[in-house]
This record gives sequence, structure tokens and C-alpha cells, in this order.
Amino acid sequence: MNRTTRGNDALATPLVATPPHQIPEVVRYQMLRRRVIRLLRLLSVEPSDGVGGIIDAVASALDLSIIIYPTNLMADAMLGFTDYTDTLGYVIFVQSATTPEHQAHIVLHEVAHIMLETFEPLDDLPALGNAHRTADYSTPGERDAEFVARAIGTLLDLDSDARLPTQPDPRVERLAQTLQDRIGW
Repeated sequence: MNRTTRGNDALATPLVATPPHQIPEVVRYQMLRRRVIRLLRLLSVEPSDGVGGIIDAVASALDLSIIIYPTNLMADAMLGFTDYTDTLGYVIFVQSATTPEHQAHIVLHEVAHIMLETFEPLDDLPALGNAHRTADYSTPGERDAEFVARAIGTLLDLDSDARLPTQPDPRVERLAQTLQDRIGW
């Protein structure tokens, strides 16, 4: 899939199709989670690949670059945003004045916008200061991107840090091994 231009006349099919908003929200988000996991499997991304692996796989699927640019964002409550240029591809600006874990989540949120095609180029936004303020999930695109970012982040954290300790009781150890087999996607 090659996207060399952006704009209303050049929108391509999203990597993850969002379920219709008319169905109950619980069912809708279960469907969205399954679709995201299916995409990650299709892209051969493993939880151990981390955020960088997801970025690389999405960029490869789109045949475009995704550049992460940490910077001190001066806009009140803005933690990240994405822009697109024909020469660079997608550029994700992320607040540098926050923790690395928070930056990773912000990047996943912005990558989710790219995956879902809910990304709005800066020239389409009324003003940079009004775009994607933290904790503003008043639009379906923002809620969906946040859900996808949290779902992927949870799967990544489960794989990297959730090694269950060895259990002294053999019955509990069997249970722990059973649960361990479910970690990841």
C-alpha cells in the first residue's frame, strides 16, 4: 500500500477498520481490540518488539516513514500530535517533559490515529492549541485512539514485565504456568 499523497481525495483504507458506532460500546471495543490484535499478528509483531517494533511494522505496512520527534510542546495540556508531509511521511511530536513510559503511551496513541485513519493533518485543524488536548475524548476518533493505545500498551507490558514468580506449591505452579501461556497476543 503506497500513500504518497494525503488529503480528502487520497485517503486509503485504514489498517484497522473501526466498528460501527451504532452497536453497544462494550461490543464495539471488544471488536476493535480483536481487530488490533489481528493486525499485529498479520504484521508479525511480537510483544517483545515493543513500541519501536509496532512503529516499524505500521510504517512498513503503509510504505511510509513514521518519525518520532520529542520536543518541548508549549501548548497547554498538549502532549503529542502528528503531522504528515510528502517528503518525511508521518512525524509524531511528543512532549519531552514527561516520563519515558508516558512518552511511549503518547506515541502509541498517535500511531493508533494513523492505524485507524482518524489522524487530522495540522492544516485541517482550526488551531494547534485546540488539537488533541490531554483527557479530551469527546470525539469517537480520540476515544478509539486512546482505547487502541491502552490495549497495545497493556499487551506490551504484560509480555515484558509479567513473568510470574516460581510457586512453592506444585498445584499453584501449574496454575501459574497456565496463566503464563496466555500472556501476549
